[in-house]
Amino acid sequence: PTGTANNIARALGQHERPLEELVRAWEDAPRAKLDVGVAKGPWGSRNFIEGLGFGIFAGHLAVLEDEEEDESQSASDKVDGPLRGMKETAEEAEAIQVVATLDGQNLSGKYLMMEALNLHYVGPNMRLALDGKPGDGEFEVVLVTEDERARFVQYLEAWRENRDRLAVLRFSDKAEV
Repeated sequence: PTGTANNIARALGQHERPLEELVRAWEDAPRAKLDVGVAKGPWGSRNFIEGLGFGIFAGHLAVLEDEEEDESQSASDKVDGPLRGMKETAEEAEAIQVVATLDGQNLSGKYLMMEALNLHYVGPNMRLALDGKPGDGEFEVVLVTEDERARFVQYLEAWRENRDRLAVLRFSDKAEV
């Protein structure tokens, strides 16, 4: 596993093993399932591995994609910096009015963020879902309302230690947003 956050390797329990050791073990290694989600919309269909959503998290990641990476930063700084920026965004962001159905349940309302997660770690190594398993055929859905803003900001302040779950719902079929 290489890269900064290593979310897939972390979800599969392989993030602390050296790459060379993993490669040597390929022939005899147990196989693990990894679900691939499909998002459909006006843009067509797109596959996703980690997660899919809108609001604070997705908007902040879109901004990060446009920035040039500073190669002199440590891996820790590459993760901590974006989370500090996300915290600042979370303190000021306006909620988005959403019409959404999840497993037949109406979830329409105003949200700062909504994420459907395949892995419990997403983006800059942020753990939003406690129970997500990569091959279980289900997604974790994290919903953050305006009333939960302070809790989310607190989570971002202490994200390494704070593994407290936000508003998480499980689903296994289709979510319509």
